[in-house]
Amino acid sequence: MHSPPRPSTPQSWTNPRCLLFREWSTTYAINEDTCLVCKGSRLLCGKPRCPILLQLEAVQPLTPRLQTTTLVGPSPPSLFVGWRRYPSVFAGPLVIADETENPAAFDDPRLMFGKPLPEIVRLRTAMVRPLIRTHVSSARLGRFAEMVTEAVLSTKPLDMEVALTRKPSLRVIYSSVAQPMGPSAPINNLAVIGNPVIPRRVDAIVQEDSLPATTACQELYDAGYDFHYVMRLFSAGLLGRPRARRLVPTRWSITAVDDTIARRLAEQVRSYPQLQDIELYHGEYVGNHVEILFVPGPWTFEQFEAWAPGAIWTQAAKQPVIVAEHEGRRGRTSYALKEGGGYYAGRVAALEKLNALGRQATCIVIREISEEYYVPVGVWEVRENVRAALRKPPERFSDMRTALEAAAGRLRIPMDSWINAGTVLRSLLVQQRLDSFTRLRTL
Repeated sequence: MHSPPRPSTPQSWTNPRCLLFREWSTTYAINEDTCLVCKGSRLLCGKPRCPILLQLEAVQPLTPRLQTTTLVGPSPPSLFVGWRRYPSVFAGPLVIADETENPAAFDDPRLMFGKPLPEIVRLRTAMVRPLIRTHVSSARLGRFAEMVTEAVLSTKPLDMEVALTRKPSLRVIYSSVAQPMGPSAPINNLAVIGNPVIPRRVDAIVQEDSLPATTACQELYDAGYDFHYVMRLFSAGLLGRPRARRLVPTRWSITAVDDTIARRLAEQVRSYPQLQDIELYHGEYVGNHVEILFVPGPWTFEQFEAWAPGAIWTQAAKQPVIVAEHEGRRGRTSYALKEGGGYYAGRVAALEKLNALGRQATCIVIREISEEYYVPVGVWEVRENVRAALRKPPERFSDMRTALEAAAGRLRIPMDSWINAGTVLRSLLVQQRLDSFTRLRTL
């Protein structure tokens, strides 16, 4: 058993370890001199809240409870699997050090959606990660395997008693894909208190030794289990043929399951009749504004991301930065490198809606991120934001021009910029002009 290496000195501007901290430290808008003058009160970096104070506020209430090597608390339930030094990774269950509310709310994106950023950070940093170094191919966590497996499979939280080799480190880890992660420490011993609740259907699929992992994911999703539950089983190496089972890093499993479910949904959507009218949906959450356009036609997809100057990854930008990814009728053959997991999260939410409607359409998702999104919380925000927008009644239009004018009225960036950056959106406008010209020629 190996312990995570302990840093010799605390994190600082001259020794930045957190990736987000490094990003901020290399930009013109925020540095050690600016922070010394600002002290978190003047917001000289342009952010609506000081990100350094936000971290301190999140871990401060937990400090008294983390001055021990013994931790007793509920697990959401969930499992963290790291990705550094793959295939030898750190992994372990999440244990809540703050028992003030429903344990599931600390990890389930459906329950987290709607909460403000500081509350999300507070919930995520209230969970301790007891870690053990393990090889992914075994899909086991040493002598803790059975207990961790029960916790992951359970549909209700289980209490855990954990003995650590040292006090947990008080630091926050942020990711553009996964949710924020709180304190961690090497695990020495683990005991699960209570009995897990494991649905028969789930147990049957986990015990099935002839199903590939992707098929098992699809069957669980089709049986009504939410993405997050399917993802944690996949990450824990509980699905697939026995010899192929392995732990999958949390951030990789999120995108893998999004992609797996979307491919199945796309097959179904392609068999449906086309939508009759143009439909426009919109939503807003933690500084992320989305406009979703369904246009009559075969299934194709394009998603835009635009980051405002002063947002997380565009500290030094003078103008908004727009990126776009798309796929044709047959889907993607390469990874959406520009948008990463956010592309797959938005796509699966759009396909869920079309599948529920029993229609196929060309889908355009425009995501405009403002400087209010000053801490990344993971791609679940994209998935849940698009889902929430698509639950609202749509605006309906007979032509693209009026639909885009309606969307433009809620966007900061002019519509021409989106059109110029796109591929599918631009082709839709060209096609509509050609259709209009053809109709005029036949009059």
